[in-house]
Formats: sequence, structure tokens, C-alpha cells
Amino acid sequence: MCGQMAGKPPRTASSHSASRYSMPPLFSADAIDTDTLRRNLLTRILRASAVLGVLVYVPSVSLAWKHDMTPLVLLDTLGLAVVFTLLFIPRTPFALRAGVISFIYYALGVGLLLLVGSVSQVYLLGFSVIVVLLFGLRWGLASVVLSAASMCAIGALGDSAPELAVQNRGHDPWGWAVVSLNFAMVSALVTMAVGSVLQAVATALQREVAHRASLYRERRTLRTLIDALPDVVFTKDRSGRFVNCNRATVALVGREREDEVAGKTVFELFASREMAEAYHADDMSVIAGRTLINREESSVDSAGRPVCFLTIKVPSVDADGAISGLVGISRDITAIKQADDERKRLLRIADEAAEEARRAEARRLVAEASNRAKSAFLAMMSHELRTPLNAILGFSEVLIDGKFGPTNDRQLRYLNNGRHLLGLINSLLDLSKVEAGKLEVTTQPCSMRQLVEDALSILQPLAAAKMQTLQMDGPDDLALPPVLADPVRCKQVLYNFISNAITFTPDAGTVRVGCALRDDGRRVRVSIADTGRGIAANDLQRLFKPFEQLDRPEPNALGGTGLGLALNEQLVELMGGEVGVDSTPGVGSVFFFELPISIAPEPQRAPRVPAGTSPLALIVEDDDGARELMEMALQDNGYRTHAATTGESAIALATSLLPSVVLLEVFLPGIDGWEVLRALRNSPATAALPVVMATISSDRQRAFGLGAIEHLIKPLDRHALLAVLDRHGFTAKVTKQPTHVLVIDDDRAHLSLVSAALQPEGFHVATAQTGVAGLERARRSPCDLVLLDLGLPDVSGVEVVAALREDVATRELPIVLVTAQDLSTELRDRLRGDVQLILSKGQLHVRDLVNEVNRLLGRTG
Repeated sequence: MCGQMAGKPPRTASSHSASRYSMPPLFSADAIDTDTLRRNLLTRILRASAVLGVLVYVPSVSLAWKHDMTPLVLLDTLGLAVVFTLLFIPRTPFALRAGVISFIYYALGVGLLLLVGSVSQVYLLGFSVIVVLLFGLRWGLASVVLSAASMCAIGALGDSAPELAVQNRGHDPWGWAVVSLNFAMVSALVTMAVGSVLQAVATALQREVAHRASLYRERRTLRTLIDALPDVVFTKDRSGRFVNCNRATVALVGREREDEVAGKTVFELFASREMAEAYHADDMSVIAGRTLINREESSVDSAGRPVCFLTIKVPSVDADGAISGLVGISRDITAIKQADDERKRLLRIADEAAEEARRAEARRLVAEASNRAKSAFLAMMSHELRTPLNAILGFSEVLIDGKFGPTNDRQLRYLNNGRHLLGLINSLLDLSKVEAGKLEVTTQPCSMRQLVEDALSILQPLAAAKMQTLQMDGPDDLALPPVLADPVRCKQVLYNFISNAITFTPDAGTVRVGCALRDDGRRVRVSIADTGRGIAANDLQRLFKPFEQLDRPEPNALGGTGLGLALNEQLVELMGGEVGVDSTPGVGSVFFFELPISIAPEPQRAPRVPAGTSPLALIVEDDDGARELMEMALQDNGYRTHAATTGESAIALATSLLPSVVLLEVFLPGIDGWEVLRALRNSPATAALPVVMATISSDRQRAFGLGAIEHLIKPLDRHALLAVLDRHGFTAKVTKQPTHVLVIDDDRAHLSLVSAALQPEGFHVATAQTGVAGLERARRSPCDLVLLDLGLPDVSGVEVVAALREDVATRELPIVLVTAQDLSTELRDRLRGDVQLILSKGQLHVRDLVNEVNRLLGRTG
């Protein structure tokens, strides 16, 4: 049962003690024993004696006066006075009161015997009965003996004795003796009977008292437990009035004591009439014989808080089996309901989260599928767009070089338009890969000045078309440390910045490109300054956002997509650098980017060899086969060689011979190659001596950190070795042998472009349009270098590389990949040991291709 209570709010259990609950206990009993029973009998004997004494006193006194029996009057008066005295003085000790009333009956009996005769012996019988009732059987039998002895003594008085009322025996002493004996016998029997009955009654009473005491203790324990329960426990009669209840019920209905609840109905205890009627209807239904089990009842408590109870009500029956009322128990399940509601809420949240996770997983799968489709599309577009544009621009460069006759301004404009279109496509594809996290960079030590020079040489025609001057400022390559960058992507950044500066610089203006080492010595800054209109301060933040364009410098100028600068920022950050811009409206803008320097020191140039003198190479190698291969490769190309097999001899020969270059192995008997390199750098005589690490050790950083100019990993490729030496300025043979280049590509335009670019340089060019045909051509007609595309129609370029490296005849053949695909870092690492160079068609210029081929084959032109 639950509900909003009427009256005062409940007090807590601690605010009052159990003694405040004054309702009679469920069961109670007096502690009755034999002594108590005798005290009760004494009280009743005194009351009966007083009542009877008063009733017979007047007739008795009247007859006594009439017959001149004054002693009897005195005896009656004295006895009645003593009885009333004992009756109204209850605190008199029991033994005294019992003794006095017994003596009164004895005296009355003896007196009547003396005055009336043997007919008064009944009073002595009453005396014995009173004694046995008040003092027990032993004292009762003793009283019988006393009475009989008293009667015998009276009979012994002779003529003075009263007359026997037995067959006119008169004063016969023997008659008195006979009467006394019969009296004793009868009195003894009566006394024994009364004593036995009294003992049986006392025993039965003691058992009943013990039983009631046990029940009382059990009921009291049960009551204590019920009062300690937090549940509401109550009983009601057939009319629905409360009979008993526990403390929780008292507190629930806002009362302080149980007697404030007993006898009341729900209509008197609950404020809500509607709620009381509902409870009363349930009560009457249960009393009619229906049991309510687990009924949830919602309401509010006295403080106005919502509460909920789970109530069980069952009918109670009396000894005859008839329904006498009901018993109810209500448990407060508010906290349980709240916890259950919270659990359901959390489950609902969990289900929603799971559903959201499923939707997110579905979206992720769709996004991954979309991303894969996008990647496939970008790869396809990269190949399909860059390949024909590369061929178009390549042939345009061949035309510009004048190999097929003089060119005019219109042809130059067409070339610039094509370059502009290729730049837009490259920027769009690269930015898409950056946003998808697919663009990867491969950093290595690079000469920033060389990269700037290459970019300026490519963009010179674009500047010349506007009669602009491209000027490079800053220290030479010896004073500028190498940067750690991806050379292809770094050139792309330079192209975008410089072409942007050319676009926004007016005709006959100047574009300056500067390189400088920062004050902290850890970064190289490249700045591109134009003399355009400048950029307003509120537009600077828009510059590096994709698809953001400021006003075009000229009405007819080529428009861009706003991708170049945004892509530059992404590329530079991927290489560990940062970009920025300073601009003054009306004066011009300076775009700059910074890249970290490489931990390797700057490459050292070889000393100039006098004209007509072949360069000397000191080969430090303890393996005879490897040493002989390097000697043959160098000697065939005009070098003089000298060999050392230990670290100690290498240091001595380098100091005495001062060779043009030292080829050094790390793993040597005695001191190793690292100690040799450290000794050469620490000696003033050999500190500037160029050292190339030719070793099986892959520790490039340590090599550059100790001062090596290059690091080659065995097995060595002879063409790569010669190309490295040529890149650092050493002089090879003057006479050139015919050089054969095999080009494997399925794009006819690209084959024609490469042929047109290389043949005027003295190369013999052979072509193949499939991977299988290229392998057959390489095995049948030995060549000096292979230019290979990855996207072939029959087998992939990767498989062609593997086949060339497995064949003994082509194992040392230099391979250059020229592809429109964007290679992952993983694929680049797989190919790094098998190919000498990877070029991108989208970023490739014909002049770059020719220079790289010459470099790899050691041709100084």
C-alpha cells in the first residue's frame, strides 16, 4: 500500500522510542504460579466470608440473644470484624492473613460445638478445606487431626460437654469419640480430594502459563522482526479497518504511534479520496476471497516525491476457517524501478550506439569502396591524361630546340598552354591524393641550388615570352648544405611558385629566386620574389586554400584552379618544412618555403685534373673479385687505378698519392672503413679528398655524417658507379663509344618522343611496346640502358625488372622507370635495389630525361 498521507508528516524511528507505541501486544499473559493461585483463593475466601458473614450476622445474633448465647454473638462479631480487617488491608503478609482466617473458622467451629453440639462439626470441616486450599495438603491433614482432637477433648468434658445429636446419646464421651473418628475420616477424604484437585489445577495452570509465556516470547520476537522490516506490514478486519501494523506503516501514513492507526480506515489516513477508494476496493476484493499478488502501486509520498510499491494482500481466517480480514505487505520498489528505468535507458542508448556503429561501419565500407574507386580513377586518369600530354609537350620541346627547324611565338605559346594544362592536371591529381592520404614522398639529400637551376631552365621560355628576367640569388652550391627532400616534389613546388610569380609579374619585370641558410643552421629558405601588384592583407589567408583564386593579373592571362599554392603547402609539410608569404600592395610579393638540411655534409668537389691527365682512383677493397671488377670498369673509361687491401695501407696511400677519388669498403682487416674515413677527414692533407663508400653496409647516415660524398651498396652497377663519379666532376674518357638505349612502352607517342630526344645526342634507340618483346630485345641485342614503363599490356613493368635481374646477361643493366603511375613508398622500396632511377611522366621534361641518361651512362657530352 502506498499513497499520499493525511495529517502530520512521519517522524523518523530515531525520534521516539519503542515505548511510545502503546497498543496492547498481540499476545499477553500473567506469570501465574501456585503461590499466586493461593493468594487469589485467599482473596476470594475473604470476600465470600465477608459477604456471607454480613448476610447471616443479624439472624445469628438475634437467635443467640433469644437463646441466651452471648458468647456466640461475641464470636460472630469478632470474626466478621477480623474478616473485614484482612480484606481491606491487602498488603498484610499472606501467611498472617491465611493463618488468621483459618483460625477464625477453627474458633467458630469449636465455639459452635461447645454451644450447639456435634451438629456444628461442619465448621471444622470448612476449617480443614480452607487450610488445604491456603497451605497445602500436609497442613490440611494436620487441620483434620486438630479438629478431631478438639472434638474428642470436648467429649471428654463429661456432663459439661454438649449433647451429641446422634440417637439421643446425650453427653456420652464414647459417642463423641466415635463422631470424632468419623469426622476425621470424612474430613481427611475431603481434604485429600480438595488438595489433589488443587494440585492438578495448579499444575495445569503452570503448564498453560509456560505455554503462554513461550507464545508471548515468540510473538514478541516476531513483532520485533516485523517492526524492523522496511516493508509495510499490516492486518485489517472485515470492514477494512487497521488492526495491527508495523513501524514502517506508521511512518508511511504520517503518524507517530501505532494506536493512531489502529481502528482507522484508508479514508481516514490518506488524503486522496480516489486513492483511498482504490485501496478499499482491493481490500474488499481480498476479503471476498481473491488474493492480490505483486500489484504495483504508484503514488507520491508525504514530501510529494513519486513512489512505487509492490503489494501482496491475502485473506486471513479465524479458527473456524472463516475469513476474518486480510494481511498485507507492501515493499517500496521506487529505487528498483528507477534503476530499471535507468537500465532500460542505458540499453536504449547502447542499442542506439550499436546501431550508429553499424551505420558508421556501413558508411566506412561505402567510403572505403568509394576511396578505392577514387584511387583507381585517379590512377587511371593519371596515366590516361599525363601520358599523351607528356608526349605532346615532349615533342613541343623538341621543336623548340630547333631540331626540326626554327620556331615562332605562336608555337611557343602553344607549348606554354600545354605546360599550363599539364600543371593543372598534376595539381588536381596530387591534391586529391593528399586529401586521401595517398600521396607519399621519398626524401634524400638534395642540392637545393641544383633543383632551382633545373626549374629555372625549364621555365625560362615562359619568362622569355613575357620579356621577364629570371634571376637567382644566394651562395653557390659549396656554401649551401644539402636539404632533405623529395627531389621530384621539390621541383614541383619550385615550378608552382616560380610559374605563379611569372604569371603575376608584368612584362619586362624581374623574378628573383634566392636560397639562404637560416640563422639556426638547420633549414634552407628558398624565396621567390615578384614585382607584381602585391596582395592585400585580407587576402593572404586565402592564398593556400584549395580552389581559392584572387583576381587575375591580366584579362587574357591563363587562369588557374587555385590548387598550386595549396598543393605546395601540403607537399612542403610532407617533407618536414613550412611555407609563407610576405606581400606589399603595389610593390610585389615574396613567397618562401623552408626545408630541413640533411645531416650529411655537402658533397666535395674533386680536385681538377690537369688537361690530358687521367684521374686516379684509389680502390680500398680486400675482396679480389670485387676489386678487379671496379678496376676494369674504371680503366675501361679512362681512369688510372691503385688498390689497397687494408685500412692502414689505404691511409698511407691516400696521403702519398692524393688520388682524385677514394672508393672505400667498410669491412676491412685491421681498422675498418669508418676509421679510415675518420682518419682521412682529420688529416689536413686528405681532409678535402673525395671518398665514395662502396660497401655492403647500408648505414647511409653514418657515411654522410663522417664526410663521404656518396654511398653505394654492393653489388655495384658499373654504370651507376661511373655516373656518380661523373656527377662529382671527374673526367672520363674523351672518346665516346656508341651507346644503346632500349625503350619499353606501349604508348607510341612516348616512344617517338624519347627517340626524337635521344638520337640527336648520339644514342642508338631501340623500342618495344610489350614487356615480352622488350625482354627478348634486351637478351638478343645487348644494350647499355633500359627506359621502362610500368603499365604494359601483357606483363607489368615490375615483372620485367625481375626478369632482367634474374638473367645473368642483363643483371648489371641500368634500368630507369618512366611511368605516369604514382608509386607507393612500399613499391619504391622494393624497386630501389633493382632500378637506378624512377621518373614521373607528369613531372618530366625532355631535357631532364636526356640529362639523367647521360649521367647514368657516364657521358659528359
